Amino acid sequence: IELRAPGFAMLERRLDDDAVASWEPQLTRRATSSHRLDRTIEEAPTALPGGDRILVDRAGDVSRVDSTLSRSVWTYRTGDLSGFLSRALLFGDQLLIASLDGKLRALNTANGEVVWEHDDMPCEVTPALSNGTLWVATTDGHLHAIDLVHGKRITAKLGYTASDELVAYDGDVLVVGSRGEVSRWSPRAKRRWRVDVEGFAGPRAELTAGVLVVTDEQGRLAGIDAASGAERWRTDLGVPPIGTMVAAAGHVLVTTEQRVLRLQASDGAMLKAFRSGSSAWAGAARVVGDRVVVPTRAGPLQVLDRESGRALYSLEGDAKSRLLDTAGSLYVLDADRTLRYHRALP
Repeated sequence: IELRAPGFAMLERRLDDDAVASWEPQLTRRATSSHRLDRTIEEAPTALPGGDRILVDRAGDVSRVDSTLSRSVWTYRTGDLSGFLSRALLFGDQLLIASLDGKLRALNTANGEVVWEHDDMPCEVTPALSNGTLWVATTDGHLHAIDLVHGKRITAKLGYTASDELVAYDGDVLVVGSRGEVSRWSPRAKRRWRVDVEGFAGPRAELTAGVLVVTDEQGRLAGIDAASGAERWRTDLGVPPIGTMVAAAGHVLVTTEQRVLRLQASDGAMLKAFRSGSSAWAGAARVVGDRVVVPTRAGPLQVLDRESGRALYSLEGDAKSRLLDTAGSLYVLDADRTLRYHRALP
């Protein structure tokens, strides 16, 4: 028996007798492109108009590669040795990149040359960009709002250290602190509100449907109304999650070994969980369009329907693969630095 479908690897099985009563095959989706990198990356590449990608690696290099991920167009070596360069943010023909070493740079997308740079702005979290304003939270507890159109910068005392990437919301920015502090700031660096989510250490946060969902490594979650700062709900799952949560389309997904737990972002209500099949989950789920992708201990990556949790097909990868999702696309990074790109998941 041969199973074929466009975009999928062929699956073949030979049946010699009638001893097999049933067969539930699962096809493997081919990647749009793949390439083995010579450097380690931590963040998803940034897509440019026309299909090229921007890679930021741990060695301090920023590279533009073609859509196949294999041909280098240019490389800019920052010389930063801290091990942290933020994901590149695209603003017109500029790439905005922050670093722990302290330089905030704008690179020309065409040739990688420095357009401008600011010193003494060390940060450990990716900035946010919205409506021409770049927000940067520095390690000294300050928040900087940079007007990229007029070249002006306003600085305010944040009062805490940011623990996760900044989140743009309705022209403002949301900043989560290492001890559960959450605040909203305007483009003029004026604080609109602040709330403390007590008991959350080193929290992470994601925004969906107007709710900033905050979680920690122990499985505690809270939903903060992004407009007002009011705490809508709080819950303790009672089990440490695998990796980080994901919030999308009004739902929150938290992965454990046997289940992908699902909550309603608006009120924290529990929804039907997605249970693992014959192999336990090995990594955090990621949402890509109408699909949910979860690494399994047995090796391949399982693709589920986002609403029903029904297993649809698999992607090449293993238990150690990292999933880097961005704007409806997926990158799968293996331990040997092979990077596979999936433009979309049907």
